[in-house]
Amino acid sequence: MDVLAIGAHPDDCELLMGGTLAKLAERGYRVAVADLTRGECGSRGTPEMRSAEAAEAARILGLTKRIALDLGDSRIGLDPGHRLELVRLIRAERPTLIFSHGPDERHPDHRRACQLVREACFFANVAGFDTGQERFGPAALIEFVGGTLAAPPTPSFVVPINETIEKKMAAMRAYKSQFYNPEFEGPETRLSRKGFDQFIESVARFWGTLIGENYGEAFVMRGIPAIEDPVAHFREKAGKGI
Repeated sequence: MDVLAIGAHPDDCELLMGGTLAKLAERGYRVAVADLTRGECGSRGTPEMRSAEAAEAARILGLTKRIALDLGDSRIGLDPGHRLELVRLIRAERPTLIFSHGPDERHPDHRRACQLVREACFFANVAGFDTGQERFGPAALIEFVGGTLAAPPTPSFVVPINETIEKKMAAMRAYKSQFYNPEFEGPETRLSRKGFDQFIESVARFWGTLIGENYGEAFVMRGIPAIEDPVAHFREKAGKGI
């Protein structure tokens, strides 16, 4: 895989980087999403509904693969076997880039997913951590920016998603059990209230304004990247101004 996005629940990757996933897929990269849980503790819908919705969202985004793990909603990272399972996944898929949650997100599962993915990325490249597979380390671990308890961190970069914002919103709306849907009977949540989709769009507009674009998605890189040739790295921006 070129890209492996790891979310705690079905719909997390759509909300936090759906536009980027669609953009990379359109450019011909092999893009996969791994859901760590089935979302069985959610207030609305069932795991079976979430699975069908996730499949439709994957189709909309153009994903190469969607991987459903079952680490236990509300239990991510609490079992030592979770790290082993994720190391096996990373070594099997061998992604160039891994995207996942940041450490300050509001949902406890997201925070524990962040720590779990950080540990798995480290041990996936340790030969003595035996899974019967060849060791492998991704080129970079990149974390979503969104849903934080306080002010969000300063992004390392923002991806323009002007051309794929509609795919992002359509993929989000594929989760008919989770977001505003007058035809679905279930308890109201923050996500299911009318106007939540407008909130998500406004967040994308905010990040877009920081880079002179209509829409964007923000990310934080783990570690400092080495740029061998700064001229080549920034050449495509020449003439556009700072």
